Amino acid sequence: YDGVFMESFATLQKVHVSKYLDSSNSLFPCSEQKTEYKSSCYFYSPRYYLSLHKNDYKGALEKCLEAESAYQSSCTVGVGSSMIKENILNPKEVEKVCDQADKSQITSCIDGMVSYYTVHFGSVQKGNDLCKEMSDANQQYCYDSVKTRLKNEGIDPDTTRDIMGASTAESPDDRHLFDF
Repeated sequence: YDGVFMESFATLQKVHVSKYLDSSNSLFPCSEQKTEYKSSCYFYSPRYYLSLHKNDYKGALEKCLEAESAYQSSCTVGVGSSMIKENILNPKEVEKVCDQADKSQITSCIDGMVSYYTVHFGSVQKGNDLCKEMSDANQQYCYDSVKTRLKNEGIDPDTTRDIMGASTAESPDDRHLFDF
């Protein structure tokens, strides 16, 4: 169902008007979906918001707070993903926007950022490199997201160098998943 929502929220409304979108409520029709489709719907809904409000990432994050509480995180991950997709060469700027989000959204925003970044470059290692460049406050969120990506690829993160045990006193350069 990802593809359905991806296409629906990314449609060019001037060319193909969709009855499944509502410009006054960019989260529509997510709340009306069956439970198994809601997470995917909310993940892609920021794309529609951003098509209506170009580069208004803060507004998109605020809109996610209007989503059903169980799906606010999915929506926020979608904003983080959209931001880095549109600003792939400026991850520090994307991180700054994530930092300006509601406290409850920061980890999900970083997760969306890391998720798309690793897909774009086709490398979990690139996600690890991204983490090294993040502020100390966000590095652990980033590394946790990279570990999730590893698990999703069937790699046991515990067989790599343990990043979870890295203390904040260590240099960020000492924290990494692989020794290539």
